[in-house]
Amino acid sequence: MKIKTKLTSGIGLLFMIIVLLGVLAISYIDKLADDTKNILSDNYNSLDYAKGMLYALDNLETDREALNIFMENLEKQRLNITEINESEATDRLARHFKLLDENPSEQNIRQLRLDLNQIMSLNMASIQRNSVIAEDTARQATLWISIIGICSVGIALALLLLFPSQITRPISELTHGIVEIAHRNYSKRLHFDSTREFNEVATSFNDMAERLEEYQQSSLATLLSSKKYLEAIVNSIHEPIIGLNHDRQILFVNNEALTVLNLKREQMIHQSADELSLKNDLLRRLIRELVH
Repeated sequence: MKIKTKLTSGIGLLFMIIVLLGVLAISYIDKLADDTKNILSDNYNSLDYAKGMLYALDNLETDREALNIFMENLEKQRLNITEINESEATDRLARHFKLLDENPSEQNIRQLRLDLNQIMSLNMASIQRNSVIAEDTARQATLWISIIGICSVGIALALLLLFPSQITRPISELTHGIVEIAHRNYSKRLHFDSTREFNEVATSFNDMAERLEEYQQSSLATLLSSKKYLEAIVNSIHEPIIGLNHDRQILFVNNEALTVLNLKREQMIHQSADELSLKNDLLRRLIRELVH
């Protein structure tokens, strides 16, 4: 698999998880907002209307507008029915208020208070239920966001630990291979099976090393052939011949010279002529003449 494909897959997966995390967080936040709205809007308004009606009942004797205040809040309550049995309680409240309007007695006022207490109890119970629902939603949001967050961190760590090594290891091996080639170790070969890009690089490197090795072998074969050719020419001459370099180290010697000096070839090749002349009088004379 290509490195580009691996990186795209890993980063794409991480991106999808992050998007999922965002969508999940937004959905739970929206759900919590709805639950909170139910608590703060509908139920709170019903309690506020009931409070207004209780205030009106407490001030029937001193405030002429108390009945109007009660009626206004009663109409608002009729439009804000959200709970089970709240509609029946509101209708019952309206009937008892009608009786109060016809006969303002203590018994009717007491009955209205009981009806208002029932409406308030219904909404208080609803607030408690919605609060429990909101808490449960918050716990679920925390759980799922934590799980997906941990998965994101795990994938990010995997990408951090795996991908750099898959890139640096082949580069390190390639550098080592180039150093080996620089030291004329043309038998060096590279093998990268994990990534397609580096596998192509290894193939090109191996082709180069193989060609260099073939060139080296052909060059050595040519040099050996030339050397044997020169040795054959030198040995075919019937005069003693000794080849020296600038440091008077013996490079080659023919058979006639070996016979005259009474030495073997392995005793002379790559040896210093000055050192050998210490043990051979004829060679010492030749070196002396060479020097002068």
